[in-house]
Amino acid sequence: MPTLMQLTEWLEDRGALRLSASDDLPPLPPTPSPNVDRVTPGALSGESIHLVDWDRLMSAGNSNNGWWELHENFGHELRWELEAIACGDLGPPPVEREYAVGSDGKTAHWDYCAWYQPVHFFGAAAGIYIRDLCVEKYVRRLIIRFRHLNPTPIPWHQFREHLETLARGAVLILFLHEQYHHSIESLGFRLHAVLRLSAYLPYADNVYRSLFGTDDCLEEALANANMWLRIGDSPYREKLSRPYIETLRAQLRDEFPYDPPGYNRAVDFLTPLAAFGRGHDQLLCQVLTGHPRPTQASTDWMPASHMSHPVFKITSNFWSVVPSGGRSILPVHISPKRTASTDGLISALQQIGYTVVRGAGKGSHKKLTKSGWPTMILPGDRDNLSPGIANSVMHALGLTLKEFPVFLDNPLMAEASRNRAQKCSTG
Repeated sequence: MPTLMQLTEWLEDRGALRLSASDDLPPLPPTPSPNVDRVTPGALSGESIHLVDWDRLMSAGNSNNGWWELHENFGHELRWELEAIACGDLGPPPVEREYAVGSDGKTAHWDYCAWYQPVHFFGAAAGIYIRDLCVEKYVRRLIIRFRHLNPTPIPWHQFREHLETLARGAVLILFLHEQYHHSIESLGFRLHAVLRLSAYLPYADNVYRSLFGTDDCLEEALANANMWLRIGDSPYREKLSRPYIETLRAQLRDEFPYDPPGYNRAVDFLTPLAAFGRGHDQLLCQVLTGHPRPTQASTDWMPASHMSHPVFKITSNFWSVVPSGGRSILPVHISPKRTASTDGLISALQQIGYTVVRGAGKGSHKKLTKSGWPTMILPGDRDNLSPGIANSVMHALGLTLKEFPVFLDNPLMAEASRNRAQKCSTG
């Protein structure tokens, strides 16, 4: 699979890279709130992001073998309440979802808990982002639902394992919703390669943006349906036993009618399974034509069912968002203790022979090249690059995210690492 940096360069070369002015405000959905910062760590958002360790999240075994074990602060404020729910009396399962409310006290922001950042708009900072706080809150709902479906109280000695399984399920359903958005952008990449012009950008402008917030927003309906359907598929069903899958599906199904317009239509695509397939093919027609009412027959997609398979490894670009100074409840890789400005990273890259391509990017981004090395595309004039950018640069150089501060202090380490890798590959 291509890397994020390679895909970013591919779009830049074809004039299809539309980087936003700030990592804080993704261009999709069309009206994000300036009061709900979404990714950039630091003073503006009061949040930090951490790269999720997917292998540990999905591993099986015990803590000595890499099993994800919730840290003891998980649900600290809700701990006694959660244990009382799991082991004692409980009320009816809640079904209306929580919203993040803007400073006006009225505006609801549906995508507060999780979102997908497309490569077309975020370049090497693309990926899936999930707020830990939402996972903690959702676990409470799942505990109540589980008790309604399984009336026998959870033994005290099994409560911790029970909590961890429900937390894993909460993370996975959020992930699966956003993964569907990734699959639609992946289709856009493949159509661009065949048609030699962007299909995803016209779709984003003329279909998604114009229909978002209405019952006709097919992509959000299918993204919701996707989490209900795929949570019972491999590899997820191997990590969640049947009672937990039934709990997740029952909770989601009861919540869908209370979701915002578009999202709430997920119920139309759950059963039979062919309903989801027909809806998905209709959405593919929208992406291809860039029109909300395409005349193309959805059956045309029958022999091309794999067109929307992931175009890059999304599980390697999956991020946990926590309050600054907080600890993620998810298994995460070691994060760098500092990042850099655009100019600071360019300076480090120049020390190992990279040069800035003049005139590229028109101010929205910077392009750096070095013969025989991966091209780098960086957001322009940022005081604080996101860890997503740092991760993509380090990956392109054959280094890890945790080595980013060391690279800034000693850029020549990248050349040494590359030389070692080349010697190993040649024996």
